[in-house]
Amino acid sequence: MTFVAISDTHLHNWSQFAIPTESGINSRLLQILKAIEEAACAADYHAPAGVVPTVYHGGDLFHVRGSLTPSVLNAVLDFFKTIHRDYGVRFRMIAGNHDLETKDSCPMGNAAAALNSLPFVEVVSEKTLFEDHKVALLPWRDSMDDLRADLAHVKDAIGASVASKWTAIIHAPVNGVVLGIPDHGFDGKELASYGFGLVLAGHYHNHKKI
Repeated sequence: MTFVAISDTHLHNWSQFAIPTESGINSRLLQILKAIEEAACAADYHAPAGVVPTVYHGGDLFHVRGSLTPSVLNAVLDFFKTIHRDYGVRFRMIAGNHDLETKDSCPMGNAAAALNSLPFVEVVSEKTLFEDHKVALLPWRDSMDDLRADLAHVKDAIGASVASKWTAIIHAPVNGVVLGIPDHGFDGKELASYGFGLVLAGHYHNHKKI
């Protein structure tokens, strides 16, 4: 089933490359919100008739760890309501490291969880399976070994024989995505070994197929 995936929006009152606007919303923040709207529009366009268009977010919705200003939160809540009104889209999200006050994902320490107040948004704080799209969401883990255990658990829960029909969305470093960053994350062969049909990884702000 069709869905759209985005990641690392880093919503924030930016000082670089930004100016205030008449609406009071930071101009760079507004530009990023409009990019999210484009994703919602694409989800609506490609969704089959009678199916709720869905956007998955791979973490780092917000930018500043442990701090979420009202001017950012209120702008985001209002904009997401408008997007839902215009496109009927729902959002499913995981926490990235920038969303968290804590080292690992948990509801109380996850700034993105504020969007759970919206009925069309689901922000998960632990590994979660969505059967309708065959998508597994795995939020940020400070320890790579903990994330490896989560991936193995999800594969076992799905069943190794059908894992190839599923997409896993994670927030983690992947080696070779950004030139110049020393290898300290997953390599492509390791991710492939879990047997998922596709693994989408947020974190490195670069689109690359490994």
